[in-house]
Amino acid sequence: MGIFNKFKDEQGGFKEALIKDVQGMLGLYEVAHFRVHGEDILEEALAFTTTHLKTMVESLRYPLAEQVAHALKRPIRKGLERIEARWYISIYKDEASHDEILLKLAKLDFNLVQSLHKEELSNLTRCWAIDDIYDAYGTLKELKHFTEAIERWDINGIDHLPDYMKLYYVTLLNVYKEIEEEMEQEGKHYQVHYATEEMKNQVLAYYTEASWLHEEHVHTNIGRVHASCISNCKLHRGYNLFEQMRGHEASAIECYMKQCDVFEEQVYCEFYKQVENAWLDINQECLKPIAVPMLILVHIVNLSRVLAVIYNEGETAIHMLGNR
Repeated sequence: MGIFNKFKDEQGGFKEALIKDVQGMLGLYEVAHFRVHGEDILEEALAFTTTHLKTMVESLRYPLAEQVAHALKRPIRKGLERIEARWYISIYKDEASHDEILLKLAKLDFNLVQSLHKEELSNLTRCWAIDDIYDAYGTLKELKHFTEAIERWDINGIDHLPDYMKLYYVTLLNVYKEIEEEMEQEGKHYQVHYATEEMKNQVLAYYTEASWLHEEHVHTNIGRVHASCISNCKLHRGYNLFEQMRGHEASAIECYMKQCDVFEEQVYCEFYKQVENAWLDINQECLKPIAVPMLILVHIVNLSRVLAVIYNEGETAIHMLGNR
């Protein structure tokens, strides 16, 4: 980390001259998101650059102002590559130094795979609707039958399900069937079995939470709170309030407040801290992928990015893939 010491003054703080170099500050800000545990200088760099970029963003001119605002909302490390590419294409064309040939190639590359992205997103959103089935629409009896049907994973014998559940069930199995056919061409169809088992586990977790809601149960065990937090990933304030208004299961936020007797603001701070620590763990494993191959770690990183993008920005980011 000695390379970053050149940005510090004799008193140990970051040089004031850095503030005048917005592009340099932006680069240091992005690099700081790749830090691991113990890299204090990058922790300081993140705090320093975040503070000053937030202060100056309103006074910057386009397109630099747009770049800074976007980075503060979603740094490169936590963004999905194709969404980030789509966003940058719209900005790059307005840069005075842009290369017209490079810009055309970037647009061509994006458009070539756009149809594939739309198909994948269609499958993703169809599968994601299962959350609302358990949270908002299904009665406990219906959810019990639906959970059992998922466990059987058989298109036959779903007559006892309501029509909207039948539609989702058939769609879900078809999506997995399409994936299996594609994987079979690559000689990897066996992997679909593991994906199916994980879906069954996820659905069982949803049913357990629905049962807690039916019993008006508020968890008092911190372990369960963390499990709920991981399974739902619903830490966004607006979403949390919306869920409470719909009468959903007591959120991880509420449970933590009750168990630790703390205010809501303190819980958010704690959970955000846990999320940041998780990113430090991810960065550490990616830096030295010994226990788990990088090929597998990439999927974990991308899943973390998907969750962050969907729950922080929802359809806004997804629509970027559908527009040129």
